[in-house]
Amino acid sequence: MIWNPWKEIKRLRNKLDVEASWFYASESHNTDLQREVRRLMDRSNKLNIALQNIIAEEKPTSNATVKRIVRIAREGLRQ
Repeated sequence: MIWNPWKEIKRLRNKLDVEASWFYASESHNTDLQREVRRLMDRSNKLNIALQNIIAEEKPTSNATVKRIVRIAREGLRQ
């Protein structure tokens, strides 16, 4: 199976939104949930950095495969 970083980012953001909305709506401050939210945010940030690094690899002389991968990475950052 080919791993799609933009889909993973979208999945993590959706999970974070659901869990964060529950967290902020509740009266009790569950430290386990806070840790999980921080972990998801860290993972999302790392994925964003990885996509930015892929985009940075594009050069004017890059072949079609590299340009296609960079296009996919840009699309992932937009979502």
